[in-house]
Amino acid sequence: LVASLFELSNAANNVATNTIEFYNISVSKPDSDNDLVVKTLINSLSSLAKSSSALHATFDSLLLDENGNTNSNSHNPKSPTRRIDRDPNAPKKPLTAYFAFSNFFRQALKLERRKAGLDTLPSIVVTQLVSTKWSELPETEKLKWKDAYNKHFVLYQTEKLKYLANKDSYTIPST
Repeated sequence: LVASLFELSNAANNVATNTIEFYNISVSKPDSDNDLVVKTLINSLSSLAKSSSALHATFDSLLLDENGNTNSNSHNPKSPTRRIDRDPNAPKKPLTAYFAFSNFFRQALKLERRKAGLDTLPSIVVTQLVSTKWSELPETEKLKWKDAYNKHFVLYQTEKLKYLANKDSYTIPST
């Protein structure tokens, strides 16, 4: 892939250089070296086309699986477009201490500004305020949020075990 991009870059550079040279010679000396410049330009364009084809073939091979189907995630398993199907009946993990605090603080800030008759703040400003407030929070307060998370996580684990046990024993009723 890198080699193809390098070749494509070189070919594009050659095309640009030869095109400028062609026009400079055409304007200054009609019919003198035009044949040589045109041949060089044609060779550069041919090289660009070959490099471009190689690059497309490389990308296509990365994006197609063994059955010829498009598989944009085959080369990067952590791709942001990767979607994992989730059972809607499965229990959800609890929010971490920071995110639970963040949700609480956002709601409190929103209500406070609404009561004061102020406009809502942009989300980036609210995020910065949450981050600052969390970093200034005393460890005893942070510990309360972390303890709440731990309790919710234990409940989540028990619910998950129940869910997995029921899921494994579940059979589709015959009709």
